[in-house]
Formats: sequence, C-alpha cells, structure tokens
Amino acid sequence: MSFEAEGFLSTDLTGWIDRHRTKHSTWFSLAGDLNLVLQSCVRSMMIQSDDNASFVASLLFMRGLSGFQGSIILAERGMTLEARTLARACFETLFYLAALQKDPSFVDEMIAEDAAQRKKIARALAELPDSAGLDAARIDRLRTFILEVGTSGENVKAIGIESAAKRAGLHEIYNTYYRGLSNDSAHPSLPAMNRHTDLDPNGEVIGLKWTPGAQDISDTLSVICTTGVYLAAVALELFGVKEAPVQLEAIWETYKRLIDEVELLAGPEGISNT
Repeated sequence: MSFEAEGFLSTDLTGWIDRHRTKHSTWFSLAGDLNLVLQSCVRSMMIQSDDNASFVASLLFMRGLSGFQGSIILAERGMTLEARTLARACFETLFYLAALQKDPSFVDEMIAEDAAQRKKIARALAELPDSAGLDAARIDRLRTFILEVGTSGENVKAIGIESAAKRAGLHEIYNTYYRGLSNDSAHPSLPAMNRHTDLDPNGEVIGLKWTPGAQDISDTLSVICTTGVYLAAVALELFGVKEAPVQLEAIWETYKRLIDEVELLAGPEGISNT
C-alpha cells in the first residue's frame, strides 16, 4: 500500500530508500565501510564468561553495533528524528564501553546499579493498588525478591550518562553531539517536533509535513558515522583486531572531509539543507 495509507510502514518506501542512498551516496558509503570494520570486531571477540569486564564489554559493543545499523536503516527511510534518537542511544553505549575500557572495575558499578534498579522496580510493583491487576502470588514473589536482595545496592549512586562520558574521556562528545541529539530528536522538544512543519521560504509555517523526504539526512548520517568512528576506535583496541586499523585510518580521513562539507552546508538551525 501507499505511504499515504500506511505511512512509514508502507512497502512503497523502496523508491525513497533508493533516492536517499543515491543523493547521499558518500555518507551511506562511509557508513557501509564503517559497518564492515565494526562487523570484523564481532568476529574477533573472545567471549570470557568468567571475566565480567570482558563479557560486558562484548555485550555493550554488540548493543552499539545494532544501534548503529538500526539508525542507518531508519535514515535511509527518511526517519531522521528516529535515527538520531537511536544514535543518541549509541553514544550512551559508547560512553559506557569506553569507561569500561579505561577502568575494568566500572563493571562492578554497573552490576551494583542493576541490582539497585531491579529492587526499586520490584518495590514499586509490590506497592501497586489491587486494581493494578497483580495477583497475590506475584506480589509474594516480588516481596521475596526484595528480601533476597536485602540492602544490596541501597546506597549505590546512579552512574549517569554524563559521568560515564567523563570517565570515558569523551565529555566533549557528550556536550556537543549527545546534548544536541537530546534537544533536537530524543525529547519531545520544539526543535524535534518542527520536523513535522512545512515552512515557506520566509520560515513561516504553512502546514504539517508527513513525508519520507527528510531534509537533514546528510547531517543525520554524519552523527551516525560519528558514533561508528568512535565505537570502532574503542573496539579495535579492546578486542585486539589486527587487520582493521588501516581501514579505519582511511575511513577517518574521509569522515573528516565529509564533516567539513556538512558544516559548510548547515543551515541556521544547524540542520543540513541537502
């Protein structure tokens, strides 16, 4: 069915995907090259289930890679707001992975925070009113879990994304890319919702816009590729990948050139007009 009937679930988006990939071929090509490097890291990972830091690092990396790939799938369909929101999640994963790379004991904080969060959720569920629909058996299981956890995690301070970024040595990335994505995409802010407004040449709103023909695909791909570059740099060292560093050096040079072009083409709102 058509886009008018099914929106972004329409099978008619194939034409838009081809159009976007042709118009923004340099960025999609770079994203593809990055993906090959990142995939090579998956093949090089040695899973050590008895080493919490190594095991969690592998899980974090795969989360980051799937987010990277998912954001590209969204971008090629013109769903740039959603692609940028997912890219923001990739940065979160990057901060945690890089913090873990610098300090393997970071995993112990993650484990403690997880226990505290699960206990907090269990307590909130156990205190729901009867009208919430939880039967007595489930409430008993929740209360048993709370007792088993005991005081574990009660005094644990949440790690926080900014704290992880600082510990990863990536606070500058947090203050630029991550904060920007929070405001223009991930949160229901005015800049995020403005993607659904149709403007005349003077910037006046003349209607609503519901189309896969996004105007900020190059800028969005630049953000996605930024997550990929940093994720690859951390992973290559972390997992000891031998053959990919040379590829990443060439990718880095292309990335820097394309970033400069995006900045030259960016409009007054910081979103590419290409």
